[in-house]
Amino acid sequence: MGTNQHRGAFLFGMLAGAVAGAAVTLLRTPVSGRELRGRIRRKAEQIVPGGKLPSVSPELRERIRDTGAQIREQATSATAGIQDRSREALTAGREKATSAGTRVQSRSREAFATGREKAGTATATVTQRVQQIKKSKMPETDSSGMPTRQFNGLSAPQNNEITGRTVRSPGDG
Repeated sequence: MGTNQHRGAFLFGMLAGAVAGAAVTLLRTPVSGRELRGRIRRKAEQIVPGGKLPSVSPELRERIRDTGAQIREQATSATAGIQDRSREALTAGREKATSAGTRVQSRSREAFATGREKAGTATATVTQRVQQIKKSKMPETDSSGMPTRQFNGLSAPQNNEITGRTVRSPGDG
């Protein structure tokens, strides 16, 4: 009788393992049902020659069914838990990405506005300085073409101080 118990326990273990393997395979396989059933059939034939299990007692069948149901429930529960955690992670990731995108957009707008303002200020400053330089390089002249104001901190030469000759205006006789 001890040998029959060992044989029954062995068969139970083998069937429970086969059911667990089948459940995992069903959940993880990316193939069609027909192809999957063919794979299971071939594996069963490798495990049990002829592909047929010997008859087992009704009690053992009941234990096998119960174990299969438990494995199925655990696999379903584990799958549901993984799906829930995946949804939560996806939602959290979306929220963080949206928040980061909003911050980047806001900071970009601020930087653009600041840059535009500084560019306007720089343009005005450069324009003003260019006008100052033009005025300092082109002194106003009198009717004879001589500068009438100081040029770069120097006064315009009067009566051609450089040559010592007196310059006459066209109206002078």
